[in-house]
Amino acid sequence: MTALRIQIMCYGAVEKYLPEGLILYCTPQNSVASVLEQLHTQYPDAVDLIENCACAIAENIVQRQDILQQDCILVLLSPVAGG
Repeated sequence: MTALRIQIMCYGAVEKYLPEGLILYCTPQNSVASVLEQLHTQYPDAVDLIENCACAIAENIVQRQDILQQDCILVLLSPVAGG
């Protein structure tokens, strides 16, 4: 079984904790949540920020339980404050 290549892109506060050009690998049929768990393990200082991020793939917001079936760019969108 070939591993999926998941590129991580970050915007907002979480961007300070994760390296640019970050690539993770997972087996097909894993969830977005499983990729985020890899991030938790590798970057424990970013756990709280990652938990508050929205996730998107190809300009679509995705749920953490969504299943990954192909290589993709997973975007982490930190919440923003505004008025």
